[in-house]
Amino acid sequence: MDANHSAPYAQLAVRFAEALLGEDFATAHALLSPGLRQELSADALRAEFEEMLDYGAGIATRDIEWGPP
Repeated sequence: MDANHSAPYAQLAVRFAEALLGEDFATAHALLSPGLRQELSADALRAEFEEMLDYGAGIATRDIEWGPP
């Protein structure tokens, strides 16, 4: 299956990831679905993100090329 990097869902996913990587949890929270926004506060999102970093190799970097395969 080919990736459609210009699709709205792909652009949203990139915006969400960039907000997390930039530690802009208010923006990341605003990009969640309405139901998930009610379930998870921006502070809880921060805590979940930081917990994921604890068991990983640290914060990720954006080194993805968006050109054709």
